[in-house]
Amino acid sequence: DRTEFSYRIPFQTSNTDLPDTNLSSNVDEKGQVCLPIINAANWKPATKTEQVIQALVALIHEPEPEHPLRSELAKEFLEDKAKFIKNAKDHTSKFAERRN
Repeated sequence: DRTEFSYRIPFQTSNTDLPDTNLSSNVDEKGQVCLPIINAANWKPATKTEQVIQALVALIHEPEPEHPLRSELAKEFLEDKAKFIKNAKDHTSKFAERRN
C-alpha cells in the first residue's frame, strides 16, 4: 500500500506497510510487516531499496510461519497448506485490484 522514504535513509529504516487486505502470517491487520531486513535493530545503511522490495516479494510468495504476526494464518499454512492457498486465492480474488 505504501512505503515511506524518510530523509533519514540510509541511516534508519523506512516504514514499510502492505495493504491491510493482505493474507499473510507475516503481515498484521494494519499492514505492518515482520521482515528482518527492515527491522530497526537489523537495519544497515548499505541496505538498498531493491533488497527490501525483493525481500517483501519473497515473503509474500513464501511466508515464514516461524515468525508470524498472525498466528492463526501461520498455523493454517503449516497444518493445511492446500486450505491456506485456497483461502489466499479467494481472498485475492475478492480484494486485489484488477490490472490490464
